Amino acid sequence: MTAEDIDRVADTIADGWNFSDLISREVDDAIRAEFDNVGSYCDDITSESELSDYADTLKSLGPRAGISTTALDHALGRIEERIAELGEHSYRSSEPRGLPKAAPAPEAFDDAALLSLFDGLRRPLD
Repeated sequence: MTAEDIDRVADTIADGWNFSDLISREVDDAIRAEFDNVGSYCDDITSESELSDYADTLKSLGPRAGISTTALDHALGRIEERIAELGEHSYRSSEPRGLPKAAPAPEAFDDAALLSLFDGLRRPLD
């Protein structure tokens, strides 16, 4: 279950749907697991916008499960680190890979060169 899925379920519970205490505890456990594993989840995300969305989701989920401010700050810091890693990788991959090669000099053909090129194909016009 993704963090967004957990957020939707938590929203449903917050909207007053009557779920058992067991389901509410399971959602809280899933939220805590999300925070416990934030580093590995971040490593699997390769888009800065997805990471930003993930941070927003964690900001929403944290208070619902009683996640401490310290744990939330740690998770958000890890997401920011991952965004910086992706930015550095993007910057490095956009750098030029060396000097461009010079275009070859155009070959100049004069009439004599063209005639000699096709000389073997010419037949006398008798």
